[in-house]
Amino acid sequence: MSLSVQNLSYIYAKGTPYEKKALDEIDLEVKDGEFLGLIGHTGSGKSTLIQHLNALLKPTTGSIFFHGQSIYEKSFDLNQFRQKVGLVFQYPEHQLFEENVFLDVSFGPKNMGLSEKEVKERARYALDLVGLDPSFDRRSPFLLSGGQKRRVAIAGVLAMKPEILILDEPTAGLDPRGKTEILDQILTLHKTEKISVVLVSHSMEEIAKYVDRLVVLSKGKKRYDASPAEVFAHRQELEEIGLLVPQMIYIAEKLNQRGFCLSYDLHEPKDLAEEIVRQWKAAAQKERG
Repeated sequence: MSLSVQNLSYIYAKGTPYEKKALDEIDLEVKDGEFLGLIGHTGSGKSTLIQHLNALLKPTTGSIFFHGQSIYEKSFDLNQFRQKVGLVFQYPEHQLFEENVFLDVSFGPKNMGLSEKEVKERARYALDLVGLDPSFDRRSPFLLSGGQKRRVAIAGVLAMKPEILILDEPTAGLDPRGKTEILDQILTLHKTEKISVVLVSHSMEEIAKYVDRLVVLSKGKKRYDASPAEVFAHRQELEEIGLLVPQMIYIAEKLNQRGFCLSYDLHEPKDLAEEIVRQWKAAAQKERG
């Protein structure tokens, strides 16, 4: 595994009247090449946790290891670590500042001390990855659509060629089409570049069909860490902590009560409908003998 969190706790304003425990003994592994979903209601500790994964916060107790080495050792290179673990904040387009798209995406590689030739190569590489062709290079990032701005911001992190890409609510504020485009783009990046992705969200509906594994946080504690289907089996418990499972799960659950045997891995209406028809035909054929 490339990134490991062990027994991590974090207290805001420790020792003051405003003291608050945001994370409580979290254990977490980000495995090489996996697509991990991190989900929880507002205030669950998601954003606090990912700021630790990029070493922006230091835990009150606990440790984080990157390729087996503690990131808190004096000999550990935090600057290089932050290049390897790229963090895209919520509403990242608010961090765009250059006069054109190409310069904005070039900012990170330039600060890495790379040659001008390599900076340009990395910027072009990253923009290609997010589906922005050279016609966007000289355009002002502030005149792009919301989804395009989001892509530029993600490209700025990808230009540093991270091993792990962490995205905090990447679909926030986008319309349904924009949300689907961004999530599909992230999935394509994961598959083509073989990088680990940590996708943070408060919506099961949005990320269920994308992730390999789902980690659920509630009140600073890790409640579940399993495949989406295994997590969705705890529908009632999830609702109690303010999370709704995808609509397909509610439909499958109702039909299973009527004799079907539908998997909780079916996230698209088309797939669910095909499986219902398949099982109905199989049952009808069995009755006919």
